[in-house]
Amino acid sequence: ATPGLLPVDQSLGANLNIPVTQAGTLNLAYLWLSSDTSSPVNSASANGVRVLGGDLKLSHSKMGIEGGYSKSDLVSNDKVVLQRDNEAYWVTVNKDWNKAGAKAGYRYIAPQFGAPGDWGRIGIWWNPTDIKGFTTDVHYDINQILRLSAGGEFYSGVGAPTSTLSQDDKIQRYQVGLTYSKQKFDVTMG
Repeated sequence: ATPGLLPVDQSLGANLNIPVTQAGTLNLAYLWLSSDTSSPVNSASANGVRVLGGDLKLSHSKMGIEGGYSKSDLVSNDKVVLQRDNEAYWVTVNKDWNKAGAKAGYRYIAPQFGAPGDWGRIGIWWNPTDIKGFTTDVHYDINQILRLSAGGEFYSGVGAPTSTLSQDDKIQRYQVGLTYSKQKFDVTMG
C-alpha cells in the first residue's frame, strides 16, 4: 500500500438522523473501515480506522446555524494506535434577506484528522488538515440572473505537537465572483 493510504477490505457504517425541531436536524454517524494488511498511516502502523461524528442544522426565518464534530481513530486490530490531534469541528451562521445573504464560520481540523470523504478545499489543497480559522461569504442579487459574491478564509496552523504548520503560518484565500444564472419559465397552456 502507498504510505498514507489504507486499502479497505471490510466496512460498516451507521447513520441516524433525528428531527430536533420543525426546522432542525441532528445527524449522527459511525464508520468502521478495516484492512487485511497493515499500512503506515500518519506515523502509525494501522489496519483500520473508526470515525465518529455528527452535525446539527437549525434554521428559522431566513437564518441558519450549522455545526459539527468528527474524530478519526486509527486502529491496529482492536487496539487504538492514534487517538490524538485527529478531530475536526466547525460552525457556521448564515442570514438571507430579499436580495442579499451573508455567512460566517469557524473551522478547526487537527493535523492527524483522516476521515474518508470530502470536507472541503482551500484552492487546490483538498481535505486540508492542521488548520484553524474563520470563513466569510456575502452575496447580492443584482437582478434575477446576476449575483455578485465575495468571500474569504483566514487560517493559521493548529500548533499541536504533531503539526507541520505553526500558529504563525497564515493561509488566506479571497474570492470575488459574478454569477450568471439563466432563469427557466414554465408555461402551461390549456
